Amino acid sequence: MFDFAPSGFAGLEPGPAAALGAAMIWAFTSILFTAAGRNVVPAATNLFKTAAATLLFGVALFFRDGLPFDPNLDLRQLWLLALSGAIGLGIGDSFLFAGYQLLGTRRAMLVQSTHPVFGTLLAIFFFGELPTILQFVGITVVLGGVVLVLGDGHRRRVLDPAVRRRGVIFGLLAAASQAVGALLAKEALIGADAFGATQIRVLGGAAALLAFALFRRELRSWIRGLMQPQVLWRVSAASVLGPFIAVFLMLYSIQNAPAGVALTLLATAPVWLLPLGAIFQKDHPSKQEAFGVVVAILGIAILLR
Repeated sequence: MFDFAPSGFAGLEPGPAAALGAAMIWAFTSILFTAAGRNVVPAATNLFKTAAATLLFGVALFFRDGLPFDPNLDLRQLWLLALSGAIGLGIGDSFLFAGYQLLGTRRAMLVQSTHPVFGTLLAIFFFGELPTILQFVGITVVLGGVVLVLGDGHRRRVLDPAVRRRGVIFGLLAAASQAVGALLAKEALIGADAFGATQIRVLGGAAALLAFALFRRELRSWIRGLMQPQVLWRVSAASVLGPFIAVFLMLYSIQNAPAGVALTLLATAPVWLLPLGAIFQKDHPSKQEAFGVVVAILGIAILLR
């Protein structure tokens, strides 16, 4: 399985093709998570996702290395990766799933896609990495695209202003949390096996969510909600496709394509949500929304150069 090389399609080499495939899968699984989230709290869906991904990575590592975990990670790496997962996946994805319910899948994912902006700005304080003029241009273009989508007059009338405001805040909190999580993982990933490191990250997210559920004494209600048939099949399918298969494709693309190309293609999930949302959610974008999504992706491409 792990020697598998995704064959190219549409004239793309395997590395870029894998990145594009990961983005398409993330777009599709976001629709599944949105549908599941109508019947269960977002944190419960996220707990199932992170717990399932932890087990799937354990199985994958066992078949590859003979152990269900990576024994080469030191204590510092383990703590950084677990904390990264708790913030980026446990907190960040829970806010994102809540944003799906308030803003709709496409708009919430677009707001969350501003995480490279947060990452660039936070890197100033974490690592003293001053952004270049081109990166500032990219930040401006990304934010301009998001404003175009969220400023669509028709959508403003459809969504209650308070609901819309909360959805935007949740999307931005998701983006900021994921940026912090990525920065925390940056040092820990040096010299680490990507599969083993990713397993610890999702384990950290699952542990944080489990602790939260136990503290709130809500674990039983979360489990009852997840066991509903219409919820269970959606979160199961999404957990296999997104945190596992798409992550494998993401890692493969980063290893086998120029970083800028891979990261830009990986960021195109909101673009794929334009047709997928129209097909599966009957959520047809306006011309302004579609243009705003394309502008935001262009800004991400500039930012990642």
